[in-house]
Amino acid sequence: MVEEFVTDLLEEAVPVMLENDPGWPAYAATYNVRLSYTPVAIVLPQTDMQVARVVESAARHRLQVQARSGGHSYTSFSHGGRNGAVVIDLRALQDVKVLGFPDSDESGIARVGGGVRLGNLALRLYAQGKRALAHGTCPSVGIGGHFTHGGYGHCSRAWGLAMDQIVAMDVVLADGSLVRATESENKDVFYAMRGAADSFGIAVNFYLRTQPAPKKVIRWTFEFGDLLGETDVQGAVCTMLNLQKLVRDSSLIDRRFSFGVHLGNQRFGISGIYLGPLDHFTERIQPALLRCFSKAPQQNNGQCEVLGWLKTLESQSGGEPLATGSAYDGHSNFFAKSVMVPEPGLSADALTSYFSFIAKISASNPNQEIGEEIGWFAILDLYGGADSQINNIVRHSDAAFPHRSSLWVAQHYGFVDNSQKFPAAGFGLVEGLNEAMVRHMGGRYAAYINYTDSSLSREQSQALYYGDVHLQRLRAIKQMLDPGNVFAHPQSIA
Repeated sequence: MVEEFVTDLLEEAVPVMLENDPGWPAYAATYNVRLSYTPVAIVLPQTDMQVARVVESAARHRLQVQARSGGHSYTSFSHGGRNGAVVIDLRALQDVKVLGFPDSDESGIARVGGGVRLGNLALRLYAQGKRALAHGTCPSVGIGGHFTHGGYGHCSRAWGLAMDQIVAMDVVLADGSLVRATESENKDVFYAMRGAADSFGIAVNFYLRTQPAPKKVIRWTFEFGDLLGETDVQGAVCTMLNLQKLVRDSSLIDRRFSFGVHLGNQRFGISGIYLGPLDHFTERIQPALLRCFSKAPQQNNGQCEVLGWLKTLESQSGGEPLATGSAYDGHSNFFAKSVMVPEPGLSADALTSYFSFIAKISASNPNQEIGEEIGWFAILDLYGGADSQINNIVRHSDAAFPHRSSLWVAQHYGFVDNSQKFPAAGFGLVEGLNEAMVRHMGGRYAAYINYTDSSLSREQSQALYYGDVHLQRLRAIKQMLDPGNVFAHPQSIA
């Protein structure tokens, strides 16, 4: 089957790479080195129609396919999530052009190829009329998985998730056909591709509704060190309860305000942006924000500055350059889990359980307990609260993304050096953080598909990512569009 498939591609001059090719190690390496898989072939199509030809041939030869846009899949699903997949690498699809949408009077729509990375996207949109989008903070992430499975960024409370800015897609389906999907054309495709794209097709072009880039953004951060100390669990609990009350106060907070809570060993920090005037932030929001905490920020660890749009994006990326080459070679060795916390937020019992676990691992000196080289962090990003456009259900069209009532999305992440074997204690630490948070939530939580969790079975992951109603509809569409299960990985819709 593989030999015939490769012959098909060579006859039509579609670039293909096999394991004996000199460049194979670089192209076949997964972002998460903990989960390394060997594809049967890596195909490098140069055009939309070549992508369609590859999928048609793979389906005919009964091979399973996954697309790689940026290749940042937490669970290496862009490599198929197992040995033996065909990887369609979209790095040649780099078009970014701001234009009016066909057959519409709407301006500011950008056509973006399926292989563009977020940093390059931001730079090229800004160069074409100073346009902008809400998207994530890591410049090297590819548009494909990020935009089709949610896509959070600090402007998302103002503009919606990355997914919410999609007005159309050009999609290659399992039979090799190339279709345009919109709210009115190929509606089932449009629904499924926004939330579950990896099970249904390959987006070779996105049509995205851009915004005028803000001229000025207030970028702020405050660090409180070890807010928990040795025993002050209740201080941390009160802080989070205060923050939850603050973000629901519509007299003070609106869509222009966004932040995340950053936790780790000896760390409790908050950072975010504000798209409104500086005096409103410094005179009203900042004092209310700092009153939520039981102590003042660490000396020299409070910062509030006014930046331009591109400088804001660079700051959010930790100083990583926005421009990323096609030969990106970043890798990490990690395990991650997530919790989508519904409104009105975490209860006092849930927060007590959570911070007690963090205090316990801090007090027991985790460097001795779980290995000197292990690291971990947790991020709680604000999705909901007053005026959140992520949760503005009326504004968003029907999509396979059911999480429109979340207050926080938590990511729990453990990592070791790339040369190490990931230790069992590292899995236990991340599982422990997740379990401590959800223990008192009564089953009222979900998981975020862009933080895919390798520990979940297909059934567990789909229940947490989609819920029963969306899952039933997705299964029916899968049977209609991809009965041969061409687009597959261990957690895909089947």
